[in-house]
Amino acid sequence: MKRFVLWAGAIVLVGIGAAFVWLALSLDGIVARAIVSHGSAALGASVEVGSVEIGLREGRGTIRELRIQNPEGFSTGDALRFGELTLAIVPESLMRPPIRLTQVRLLDPLVRVELDARGRSNIQ
Repeated sequence: MKRFVLWAGAIVLVGIGAAFVWLALSLDGIVARAIVSHGSAALGASVEVGSVEIGLREGRGTIRELRIQNPEGFSTGDALRFGELTLAIVPESLMRPPIRLTQVRLLDPLVRVELDARGRSNIQ
């Protein structure tokens, strides 16, 4: 019986370890899909992401080719576009606010502001 419990415990630990490895290897794709789906829903406009690179140990995240389309009623171009957007934080600050940013970097930004006939902006 003792052997069975040890083997079962070992299998559970290996399973948990495998789940953490899978999550770490899949995190970039998970975050990219979340940005697209939640961003599109929140903004009411199409959001596209080229790639995401998350560095958990370094406390750094980079989004490449982030594009936010104009909402309905405006031109068909991008309202916002960034070639690369990087944020770096002090990882320990996640446990105790305030969260401390060490880097905010925007490369190749494009912001296209348009007004409709009623005077509303595409980026309100």
